[in-house]
Amino acid sequence: MNSPEPDPNPASPPPASSPPAPSQPRPWYANASYLLTCLAVAGIGFWAGPHLVRWYRSQTQTVALVTGDRVRIDLRGDEPSRGADDALVTIVEFSDFECPFCARATEPLLDAVEDHAEDVRLVFKHFPLPGHRKALPAAHAAWAAMQQGKFWELHDWLYDKRADLTELPAEVERLGLDKEQFIADVQSPEAGEAVNADRLTAGVAGLTSTPSFFVNGHLYRGVLGSRAWSDVLEAELDAAREVEASGVPRAEVYEKLMEDAKKRVSRTGPNRDEGQR
Repeated sequence: MNSPEPDPNPASPPPASSPPAPSQPRPWYANASYLLTCLAVAGIGFWAGPHLVRWYRSQTQTVALVTGDRVRIDLRGDEPSRGADDALVTIVEFSDFECPFCARATEPLLDAVEDHAEDVRLVFKHFPLPGHRKALPAAHAAWAAMQQGKFWELHDWLYDKRADLTELPAEVERLGLDKEQFIADVQSPEAGEAVNADRLTAGVAGLTSTPSFFVNGHLYRGVLGSRAWSDVLEAELDAAREVEASGVPRAEVYEKLMEDAKKRVSRTGPNRDEGQR
């Protein structure tokens, strides 16, 4: 799992990013060079060779519940999500498109959500780490795609490309996005505000690494396989059904569980399974 350098003041939220400056709309092909400059120049080359990627994939990473306490994660309502709006279990994912562990975690997570589509929803929050120069531009691109209803499609592509945006213009065209609107949205202050709001939430909760998942407030870190997700979700569904049986409407179960949740993750030192480096 990827982690930034230790923060001397862990209570402070991650630094705010500055959104790209807006400009007057120009033809797509005239803007393509500028877009690539804004987005792709952030990282030239791979941060590690293919042999290191293969090593990552070969590792078996044990992922355990980080804390038994629920942590309150407030939702704005404008985050990308999938699954039922009145789901009994809400997974809030904090992720970074340049993080290789995040890419590995995606498929089993989405499969688990699909398998429990009526009872589980996934909410995505951006947490681009300071050491990943391509992650922030990728987050802005994903936000822009969301404005045209294509967040999850670009989400998958960004992980596949490890946030390398060299081929982004072609992907925007393949997805059928309005190119001028996409460029305007990438450069908009609203893109930066949305990403910064997610980073602030991560900072307040005490997160320092990706991927991190809050499952009805319980924090898990790292790559969970299909069996692990099945076990986690069944346990959380059992607890949520008890809350529902007490008379709480399905759509209000998450908020009910958040009432007594802590504001911040309790820290007792690094978790051996976090893959810190």
